[in-house]
Amino acid sequence: MCGIAGILGTKKNDERFRLCLQKMGEALKHRGPDGEGLWMKSNDRVGFVHRRLSIHDLSSFGSQPMLSPSERFVIVLNGEIYNFLELKKELEKEGRQFKGHSDTEVLAQLLEVFSFEDVLSRLVGMFAFAVWDQKDKILYLARDRMGEKPLYYFNSADQFVFGSELSAFRTLDFIPFDLDEQAIELYFERGYIPAPHSIYYSIRKLMPGHYLQISFKENVLTSLDHSYWSLENKISDERKNFSDEEAVENLDELLKIIVKQQLLSDVPLGAFLSSGIDSSMIVATMQSVSSTPAHTYTIGFHESELNEAPRAAKIAERLQTKHTELYLTNEDALNIIPQLPQVYGEPFADSSQIPTLLLSKLTRKHVTVSLSGDGGDEIFGGYNRHLFFAQVWPKLEMLPSGLKRLMQRALGNFSARQWAKLGTWIQIPQLEHKMEKFLNAFASEDLSKAYLNSFTLWNPSPFKKRASDPRAFFPSHKRLSAVEKVMLSDTLTYLPDDILVKVDRATMTYGLESRSPFLDHRLVEFAWSLPSSMKIRKGSTKWILRENLKKYLPQEFFQGSKRGFAVPLDQWLRGPLKEWANDLISKAVRSEHFDAVAIEKKWGEHLSGEKNWQNPIWAILMFQSWKMNEQIK
Repeated sequence: MCGIAGILGTKKNDERFRLCLQKMGEALKHRGPDGEGLWMKSNDRVGFVHRRLSIHDLSSFGSQPMLSPSERFVIVLNGEIYNFLELKKELEKEGRQFKGHSDTEVLAQLLEVFSFEDVLSRLVGMFAFAVWDQKDKILYLARDRMGEKPLYYFNSADQFVFGSELSAFRTLDFIPFDLDEQAIELYFERGYIPAPHSIYYSIRKLMPGHYLQISFKENVLTSLDHSYWSLENKISDERKNFSDEEAVENLDELLKIIVKQQLLSDVPLGAFLSSGIDSSMIVATMQSVSSTPAHTYTIGFHESELNEAPRAAKIAERLQTKHTELYLTNEDALNIIPQLPQVYGEPFADSSQIPTLLLSKLTRKHVTVSLSGDGGDEIFGGYNRHLFFAQVWPKLEMLPSGLKRLMQRALGNFSARQWAKLGTWIQIPQLEHKMEKFLNAFASEDLSKAYLNSFTLWNPSPFKKRASDPRAFFPSHKRLSAVEKVMLSDTLTYLPDDILVKVDRATMTYGLESRSPFLDHRLVEFAWSLPSSMKIRKGSTKWILRENLKKYLPQEFFQGSKRGFAVPLDQWLRGPLKEWANDLISKAVRSEHFDAVAIEKKWGEHLSGEKNWQNPIWAILMFQSWKMNEQIK
């Protein structure tokens, strides 16, 4: 895991060019604290910079930028190629020789043997990398299939810049930083900015499963965007005809192969462990394929309804891991919040960013690499909305729209406090928050609108400069069921642009590499070859994962409602964060760009406890915090 950046087509002289690259590298230092490298070729007006987090081959043979043996290709890589040892053996059989044992050197050798797209088809891993072909004068940029690693780029008629984070671009004086109004609309809809947008109009994100090909001839840049892998195209109308037992066994075997590959490391390695199905499955698999106990880490809360630490500790004890936990306090949250704009680089309003940052900080004190259960919810149907669209939505579709609106109004008369009390009584944490999402989707006219309304934070947007209606991606596969369409949309949007952004920036802030076995494309394709009944069955989510986990843990460990990785944000906003939040909201309502009436109404209702508007309020706070941070710069 590293930080990469580069420039093609610079107008600077050698000294200024080198300085630009050095500044970009310095901005990415947190992503690679173990070393730095710079390569430039003035005649071609191209240069790369690399910040290294050493995981494989800690020697100088693993340093980057790296040249291929013939020196035709120059490479900077962020991420991990998990099958590099198998690829290396294949190349050695063909007579290729290696100086070191890094995955980057294997990639360099592959480029000398195969076409660029053929190379991509052979890679298993998480990555964002750049390759300069010195012979054909072509720059290639590639991003992994699921979007685990970030890659931003700026593309003008005669200059091209790329980097792992927006902070690298902010060091350059020739890039315009006008805000993208459509990106702001998307942000207030979802709480994150989806690819290909960034907060800046001139800077874009490379889409997962895509690569860019940029030619530089006669001082003119020409770029082409290619898709080399598409989950939509991998979904077949026919599902595998496995028995339940066969499906579970195939999943178990595949997970063992993937986890074993991801355990390869020349530095200490551990795993995040909550009390949930996903992380428990990963840790259990780690224990089954390793001869030494796994090191596991979790975050706890003093608020009992959100606290997973006791259950996680019991799971760790049963699996016999070496376990460490940290309890999060109000003071911890207050101390971490000022760092959020700098960590994420653009507005980002997933409040679980707070415990994720603190968990990363804790884990990095002990290990350099940590496995996680990210992706399990998206590909195996783990969210409450998946259960809703699998079991409730088909029945709602049959009701007259007038009756649905009447029922929605009746349920909407209950206050957040009343729903919270009911949730405590029936043991469903944050029921008031879940009901808010449910009611938003309840009376929607069709599936796509119901899906949008299930997560939309602000409708309409509080941002007055309305761009054209962006709306979310929603699949058009006619043969997919309602829940499958929702799961696919989550996998292609929410997963890479929220969950994986949250984890990448949080872990890399502390020089920690996070690996997600569930996001191996072989497992994703396997999951989508199964019927939805193997994911959601009899009112239970992630059926096949639960069945597999029974091999390692008793079923009673996983009884009860899904808690997620939430923080008591609603309470914090009424308590220790109230003064900070009130100051930022006051600035927002005084701005000519925001709808003051709408913001003040939600803030007042939240403070009174009448409604739980924690998520839309948090979106305002994170936008304002980011904006103030940019002005300070």
